[in-house]
Amino acid sequence: MTSLEIGRMEKIEHHLKLLKDDAIEKGHALTRIESALIGNAMNDNWGLVHDVKDIRKRVEVLEDEKIELKPYKIAFGIIAATIITGLVAIFVQTVYNSEKLEKVKLLEIQK
Repeated sequence: MTSLEIGRMEKIEHHLKLLKDDAIEKGHALTRIESALIGNAMNDNWGLVHDVKDIRKRVEVLEDEKIELKPYKIAFGIIAATIITGLVAIFVQTVYNSEKLEKVKLLEIQK
């Protein structure tokens, strides 16, 4: 084997070693990604996929509760509006009656 062939062989071996190291590194990265998504024995196989399913279930429950509470919200709004309207009416009536009373007193004083 000539020195040129030996040099090429070393380059090929070095290239293959780099490819092997890169493949090992990517394999570790894939394992970490799989662990995060699916889970592993250390976290009882509870990964992001299970979290998403759990969140989805919670959202469905909240949407159901929102639908159930909608009539109560409407009724509460109507009751609150009625009470506020009544208070405003009482205030206006009180102010109007006090002005009317003052006019009557002024008329009595003028007589």
